[in-house]
Amino acid sequence: MFFDGRPRPGWERVPAQEAGERWDLLEISQDSVELEDLYGEEPEWFFVHDGDVTVDGPLVVHDNDGDDISTLYVIDGDLTVHGPATFQNWDSNTALYVTGAVTVRDLTCVSHGQLFVGGALTVEGQLFTGLADAGHLVVHGPVSARVWIEAAGRGAIYFPGVPEARLIGLPGNPYFGDTATVEPLDEAVLPDLADRGRLMRAALDHRPLLR
Repeated sequence: MFFDGRPRPGWERVPAQEAGERWDLLEISQDSVELEDLYGEEPEWFFVHDGDVTVDGPLVVHDNDGDDISTLYVIDGDLTVHGPATFQNWDSNTALYVTGAVTVRDLTCVSHGQLFVGGALTVEGQLFTGLADAGHLVVHGPVSARVWIEAAGRGAIYFPGVPEARLIGLPGNPYFGDTATVEPLDEAVLPDLADRGRLMRAALDHRPLLR
């Protein structure tokens, strides 16, 4: 999480009306969502970091326990995470907008998680998505991962093409297209993770998922 309830050096609080003119959520989301859709009304401000951000260790962006203020966080640069990254929301929508590239070890996006990337997304290991209808993972540049496990077939996932990755998902998943080779989810995951709830919890813990 970015703040743990406390502002951190390098982040600036920018009035939402001013910030929204420069970092347009509707545009970065491929016309999928506006601020009012995420927050009910426009938030008072965005939190903005001017320049690249590197995180040494896990990164969790969510609304749990009030850790992160529910608004749009903007990194005007690249994001590098030397560890796993998790995007998860339940009751509100803490969202991250990265204007440049994102590089992570592993990436998990579930429930109403919100991640918008203006450049490339490079996942060195596992990309796991299990979004609900209101969740977003939108990437404007190339996407690559060792493996992409898509466990829901819901949410708004927008990539410029099918990623370079081992693809695992449910039959008829809309995100893989008609020509990609996709391994059935139930045959690829560990037997004790056939239950979707257990699979989601294991993904959030960044535990091994595959046989």
